[in-house]
Order: sequence, then C-alpha cells, then structure tokens
Amino acid sequence: MGKKQLFGILTGVSITAVLTACSEENTDKATGDEGNTSSENEEITVEHDLGETNVPVNPETVVSFDFGLTDSIRELGGNISGIPKAGVVPEHLSELESDKYEDVGDLFEPNFELINEMQPDVIFISGRTSDNYEELSEIAPTVYMDIDDENYIGLAEQPRTN
Repeated sequence: MGKKQLFGILTGVSITAVLTACSEENTDKATGDEGNTSSENEEITVEHDLGETNVPVNPETVVSFDFGLTDSIRELGGNISGIPKAGVVPEHLSELESDKYEDVGDLFEPNFELINEMQPDVIFISGRTSDNYEELSEIAPTVYMDIDDENYIGLAEQPRTN
C-alpha cells in the first residue's frame, strides 16, 4: 500500500465521525424523521497535532488544502466547497477544477480574503499549509491532518476524534 493510499485511509478514519453524522442527519431530514435529537449546532472535538478544534457535525461549506483528504471526504459523501487550484490538481479530482468549487489559493499561500467570504464551517489542512493554521483558525474551525510516519497503523486503529 502506497503512502498516498494510506494517508487517504487515515484521514478518512479521522473525519468519519463528522461525515457519518452528516449522512445520518441528512437521512433523517429526507425521511422526515422528527425523532432525531441531533441539533444543527452539534459539534465534535477533533484532537490534532496543532491542538483541539470544535467541528460542526454537519459541515456544509468545507475547504480542504490536502488532495488526499479531499478525496476521502468525497468518498465518504461529504461536501467540498473549495480547494487550492494553483498548481496541479490530480486527475482523479479534475471535476473540482470547475467554477462550482472555489479556488482558495495554493498549499503555501491560502486566499484568506476569499476563504473569509466563503464562511466555511471547517477548514482541513496538512503539512504544507500548517504555517497558516493560526490565521485560518481565525476564519473558521481548522483541523490539521497529517500522518505520523512512525505510528501510522496506530493512528488508523485509534482515530483522534471525540
């Protein structure tokens, strides 16, 4: 298994709780199940290497600065609203190059003004964007996702979400 595939799996495991809750809430709305006790303002706390971040359970506007994570979010049925289009977008994500998705800058220099205008529910970053964590966190809940090369199996076995 390649490092790219493993990263996708690990990040997918880490965000599954958020996206599963999205799916369950959307199903309840679609079926008209009024017995659902989850509220629109429900959050989970995601622990990561740069701290802890409270993330809404049903994020509608999601900015992702990592293509592996972006792919995982899409595969799990989550929303993507913006990605960095400066540089090369992988072929399997080429549909995200359309105008439907915002161009939020590049991996090293996010377009802070546009991201602020988007009012995202959550921003996901990884190593290349980590220097911008504080400034992005002022805009929206920001989660740093990266793999520990020495403990990647342990991360997959115990996701870092509450």
